[in-house]
Amino acid sequence: MGKAIEKHGGHIDKFPGDGILAYFGLDRDPREGAVNALRSALEMGSELAAANERLKEALDEPLAIGIGLHFGDVILGEVGYKENSSLTIIGDTVNTASRLQSLNKSAQSQLILSTTLAAQAGVDLSYLPMAKATIRGKTEPPRVFLVKNLLGELPGALSKSEARHPLGFPKISV
Repeated sequence: MGKAIEKHGGHIDKFPGDGILAYFGLDRDPREGAVNALRSALEMGSELAAANERLKEALDEPLAIGIGLHFGDVILGEVGYKENSSLTIIGDTVNTASRLQSLNKSAQSQLILSTTLAAQAGVDLSYLPMAKATIRGKTEPPRVFLVKNLLGELPGALSKSEARHPLGFPKISV
């Protein structure tokens, strides 16, 4: 998963539990960062499918993935004290993405992304189910898109956007 993030210009911040916190667009145009986050999610779905195929004899049930994507400002800086400090991102955008990620299990989805990120990336996801995410600390629930199957639902939106998106999208075969 780390390779998929780095391949698309993402930076891995940390590994909380069995998750990954990453950010995109730090040294790029924000629109490109949003697009690359989607590209990375799609590639992670592909890598998960390949891992499940390799491990199918060893696993009682396939491995699952739950990704949360949101767009906005973050604070990047040293947090902690002395030898316990590290460079990290914090802020409302980080908290919102984390909370979106945690909703995947109950939504039975692989990806929950805010309409804010979709708009920034310039992709049309209107064919996907939409919901309002109840998130602790938010008075106005963010509107989100639910992606139940990354490989089945996301490539179509990315390929349809390729012609009109100035950054282009990779051709992906599934």
